[in-house]
Amino acid sequence: MTTELLKFVSPIKTDMIILIGTKTHLIQEGQIKDVDCPKCSGNNSLTYRIYSKYVHLTMIPLFPVGKIFESECSNCNVDLDYEDFSENDKHKIINQKEIKNTETPFWTYSGIALAIGFLMYGINYYIENNHLIEERIKTPISGDVYNLKLDTGYYSTIRIDKISNDSIYTTQNDYQTNLPFDVDEIDIPENYTESKAIYSKKEILDLYEKDIISSIKRNK
Repeated sequence: MTTELLKFVSPIKTDMIILIGTKTHLIQEGQIKDVDCPKCSGNNSLTYRIYSKYVHLTMIPLFPVGKIFESECSNCNVDLDYEDFSENDKHKIINQKEIKNTETPFWTYSGIALAIGFLMYGINYYIENNHLIEERIKTPISGDVYNLKLDTGYYSTIRIDKISNDSIYTTQNDYQTNLPFDVDEIDIPENYTESKAIYSKKEILDLYEKDIISSIKRNK
């Protein structure tokens, strides 16, 4: 009878704070002449600044969410938003070559690029890992360790000791875990003792097809 080793992961203490919010980054600034100020009614030059607004996770930009236009009248020094101007002046401002060609910095898309990269890596790893498992399940060798999901809902391993014709001689790990990623912690030589089992190659293949065998470790 095997002994159950139930492991629970304790919360990890950390001083790191994860913050999500928005930031702005100056991407363009300059001057526009002959604009009617809605505050002092003078036909003056306008100093403007354009900011890219983006969502960030701690220090990582995730994606842009628009641009912000800020300006200041050279006569009255009042801060003005885009919406403060008349329709004619809005049209004049938006059609300035420098403003029209202002582009959102590529780095503000960093989060999207990272997410796509991780997704592609995960898909590629999953496909390659499945191919590797399928190859190893059909060509078992001594020393292979199979990670198992047991009927009880716990996880454990079996180790192949030897192969004779169609018979696969194994030893069951004495311990079980309640989390699949804890299996590596119990996969040590001294945990394989008295619980022996013999399988045919077809029975091993059936265990894999039923998702009871989830992965295979091979040292060679």
